[in-house]
Amino acid sequence: PPTAIPSIRGALPTIPPPRLLPPVRVPAPSMSESDEPAWIANAVAAPPPDGRPEIAIIIDDAGVDRAHTGVAIRLKGPLTISFLPYASDLSGQARAARANRHEVMLHIPMEPHGAFAEPEPYLLRARMGPSEIQRRLARDLDALPGIVGINNHMGSLFTSDPQALAPVMEE
Repeated sequence: PPTAIPSIRGALPTIPPPRLLPPVRVPAPSMSESDEPAWIANAVAAPPPDGRPEIAIIIDDAGVDRAHTGVAIRLKGPLTISFLPYASDLSGQARAARANRHEVMLHIPMEPHGAFAEPEPYLLRARMGPSEIQRRLARDLDALPGIVGINNHMGSLFTSDPQALAPVMEE
C-alpha cells in the first residue's frame, strides 16, 4: 500500500516580501563607454567559485505584466530577467532591473510545435526566409540595447530547424 507523505506546510519558513535594493550606478547599455561588447560590459560579476554548487536563474516572459515584473525586479539577486521585446516601457523596466543588480536579456518569440492560443507579436517563424528573420531579430535587438543575451519564448519548432535558427545564431 502507498505510504502517506507527511505534510510540510507548517514547516516552511515565512518568506518576507522582496524589497528594492539601494540604487547603484548602472553602466550605459552601449559600447560607447567601453570597447567591450554589451554582453560583457553589462554582465553582473559573479563571486569567485567557492566549491559549492552554483545555479543561474533566468526569469523570462518579463515586461508585459508590469506588476509581476516589478516583483521579479525587486528580488534579491543577482539574477537575469528576460524581457519580451514588445513590452511597454521596455527601457524603463530594464533600467530598473539593472539598477537592482540584475542582468537583462531579451526573450525572443519563436514558433512552437503545435497550435498555440494567440500568435505572439514579433514571432519568428521557421518558414520565414533568412532576410526576414534577420530583419525581425534586428528590430527586437534594437528595442533593448545593452542586453547580455537572448533566449527563446516558446520556440520548439523554430529552434529545432537548423536553417531557421542559423541567422539567429550568426547574429
